[in-house]
Amino acid sequence: MFFNPITVMLICTSIVLITIFITYKHVKKKIQLLLNEITDLKVPISLVQSEIQKSVQEESRTHVLIMLYRLREAVGKQQEQLHPRYIEQLPMTHGLSEVELSHLFSGEAALIIHQYWASYRSYVEKYWLTDSGQIKTIFQGKNNDLNTELGQLHFDSQKLVIYFDQMISKLNSLT
Repeated sequence: MFFNPITVMLICTSIVLITIFITYKHVKKKIQLLLNEITDLKVPISLVQSEIQKSVQEESRTHVLIMLYRLREAVGKQQEQLHPRYIEQLPMTHGLSEVELSHLFSGEAALIIHQYWASYRSYVEKYWLTDSGQIKTIFQGKNNDLNTELGQLHFDSQKLVIYFDQMISKLNSLT
């Protein structure tokens, strides 16, 4: 029982065509899956960027708020004794522009933060900076004498801490 050559060729061609068809279907399915995965990846990239931006904003807000607490702590340390290192180690500004600050906080909160820092800068400039811009370490007078430089520093430190506490309380009610 021999097949004629044409029948053998038709059978072989049919097998090859069926194999090609099956392979084509399989490859087409894989390509579609890859296209779906690519499409699925496009959406999360924008979501990831959005999440990163939100995270950076939250970090910036937290940084500003922590700095406010550090300012309050530094001034609080000056109420009874001198601690110039606390003043020396803190910056004179939060480092953000008005526009950046307004993007991070509501208008009222941004205004409170601006006033808070302005009060701190005035305090440092009035009591702590020498003519050459260095932090003072020696003050004249006695702790409890308001007519002396040291007494006035302690008294104004107490007033500023009370003011800072009020501002932080207002800020906490807004955020």
